[in-house]
Amino acid sequence: MEKHNVRSDSRAFQLLVRLLTIDPTKRLNALEAMNDPYFKEDPRPTE
Repeated sequence: MEKHNVRSDSRAFQLLVRLLTIDPTKRLNALEAMNDPYFKEDPRPTE
């Protein structure tokens, strides 16, 4: 992850780990992902 400058303690990394969970019963669905704090922090990732 150093190549992409993403720290393992960042919200982006935490979200990515939850999205890439192998067990589908533990993996986030799309709605849960969109409600993740990553998309609510300032500055917003889409800005």
